[in-house]
Amino acid sequence: MTIKQIILGIMLVGGLFLSGCGKPKHEDFQKTEIELKINVYDTEEQLQREVGDKIGQARWSPDDNKCEIWIVKWDMETAGHELHHCMFGSFHKEQH
Repeated sequence: MTIKQIILGIMLVGGLFLSGCGKPKHEDFQKTEIELKINVYDTEEQLQREVGDKIGQARWSPDDNKCEIWIVKWDMETAGHELHHCMFGSFHKEQH
């Protein structure tokens, strides 16, 4: 594990539990059965060519049971985070 991976992991965990996320904006949005498409990349650079300056991404709809996520292989923190978006929608704090 490299220093970059360790620091990224700390930032991810800190962001998830301290400042980045909160309760879902639409608390009634919850999916227990979804059709999931997962796009997996070997490196963060490959992923960012597809989704921009992000370490993962999820696209979901409250109107159907389909969701698509983009992640880097073996980044389990981001994979779980994006999967939670598929199940619970948007839960990040509002940007001001």
